[in-house]
Amino acid sequence: MEKLVEDFRAQSIKSADTIIASAASLPTEQEKEHEKLLLELKKHLISVMDEYPPEECLLKVGGVPFFAKGDISAIKAKQKQGKTNAISLMVAAILCGNWGQLVCELENARVMVIDTEQKPADTQLIYNRTLELAGLPKKDIFERFRTFNLRSLDREDKIKSVKLAIMEYKPDIVFIDGIVDLMGNFNEVDDSKVIIEELMRLSTKEVSGIDIAIVCVLHTNKATDDHNMRGHVGTMLAQKSGTVLEVRKSNGIITVSNSDSRHKEVPEWSFRFDDNGNIVDATQQRLDIQDEIRRKRANEQLEQDEKVKRERFEAMAKIVNGANGIIKRSDLNKALQAALGKGRSAVDGYLRAWIADGVINEDSNKRIILAANNVAGNQQNLPFF
Repeated sequence: MEKLVEDFRAQSIKSADTIIASAASLPTEQEKEHEKLLLELKKHLISVMDEYPPEECLLKVGGVPFFAKGDISAIKAKQKQGKTNAISLMVAAILCGNWGQLVCELENARVMVIDTEQKPADTQLIYNRTLELAGLPKKDIFERFRTFNLRSLDREDKIKSVKLAIMEYKPDIVFIDGIVDLMGNFNEVDDSKVIIEELMRLSTKEVSGIDIAIVCVLHTNKATDDHNMRGHVGTMLAQKSGTVLEVRKSNGIITVSNSDSRHKEVPEWSFRFDDNGNIVDATQQRLDIQDEIRRKRANEQLEQDEKVKRERFEAMAKIVNGANGIIKRSDLNKALQAALGKGRSAVDGYLRAWIADGVINEDSNKRIILAANNVAGNQQNLPFF
């Protein structure tokens, strides 16, 4: 009997040791979490063997693509510069394939516009105008073009609604006008970081089911010469965006330019309102105006150059005539330096050029004499030196 008891005790001790040893060998919760994170991390390891599809963009200008799917972009502008109309034109081009300089090669692309600022009636006017610009009838085509007005919602519900709309309808591109209304404080670093990171996640196939181009609209700072987007959210948006477009208005012409780009810069394009209130392409008109301004400036510069050239010659002729028509080159150089406020080497350059052009002559004693055909002041064809 005693032996049975001893054997039972020995077996119990052995079982307890086995249990303790087994328990000690099991991974802790911390180790389990570590392994889980490591497995997830390995999914994101980049290899030279990986194959990725080419970047798909919604629009092109001059053959340069922009608004890439799976990425965020931005449109910035001062107030009342035409950014909303610029968005309408971009949406119209996506819906119908092209508008003015804008081209969309993605067939049957789905567009979503989220307006957080304007009254519903104003949003509807923009919605209708976009259909008109695309050459489409005034009829809802929700399978391709949805516009939401979220002005009446509080901030938290705005954010939830944006997420829901993207996840539910899976558009190819979303325009959020304006992103600042999704935040408590656009100057707060953490708020800015959270909203930008969330939009970046929503743009990806892993989160939303398809790659989506998300375009955020934000005003620039109020100072006239400050074209940076407002607050910390603007700084972060500029850093994270693949493309940042700026909308500016000048002399009735609204121009969209590429202020920042991760890849090739998008060419400028322009539009305006005609006498009937219709939006028309004005890219060539803007280029013609710029050419005219350049020609005018070139002519003004030429006139100024001619004036300077004449003043130089007259100063030189006055000095030579004051020396009875002949003067040592070194003395003329010194006198011209004082008269023109130029250095020795610059004045010597003028003298060499005048001699080469026959305006003045230099004899063997290095004396300067005015050429006979210029003494009378026939200087209209003098070169610029």
